[in-house]
Amino acid sequence: VEVVGTTVGTSTGLDGDYTIKAKQGSKIKYSFLGTKSVTVTAGGSTTINVTLEDDAMGLDEVVVVAFGSTKKKDLTGSISTLDSKLISSQSNSTLSRALEGSIPGLQVSSVDGQPGIDMGIRIRGIGSGTQNNSDALIVIDGVPNTNSNALSSLNPKDIESITVLKDA
Repeated sequence: VEVVGTTVGTSTGLDGDYTIKAKQGSKIKYSFLGTKSVTVTAGGSTTINVTLEDDAMGLDEVVVVAFGSTKKKDLTGSISTLDSKLISSQSNSTLSRALEGSIPGLQVSSVDGQPGIDMGIRIRGIGSGTQNNSDALIVIDGVPNTNSNALSSLNPKDIESITVLKDA
């Protein structure tokens, strides 16, 4: 909540309660990530009730990645996202099979042909930060996975979305 044209502003509490000093006739702007901003002219009342409407377009401004969040305009890397609708529409036994052909630059191939071993996932070829391993780093719910067979235990129907970061 801010008084337009000044440096006066505040945040609301959990219930939306706030206190701000504004002169009568001042414009007060209400905004929140993922909602449309509303500007109201301060009148003689000491209470102003405002309801903010959802705005999905505003959510495109922030991108959450495995190592934090950033504004979309500041993101320098290449990101591909696969949503649950595409994953669940396919009939695949493993998640790596669902990824196959769904994300540009992602290569899914058999590691050694041994039964029960999931497919290996590589992004943009064989090059890697380590000489011993060219497999992709898999982060599940913010936790890096060290298991080479990480995706084999996940049911493709339980996945909400998959984000692939194609940079080092």
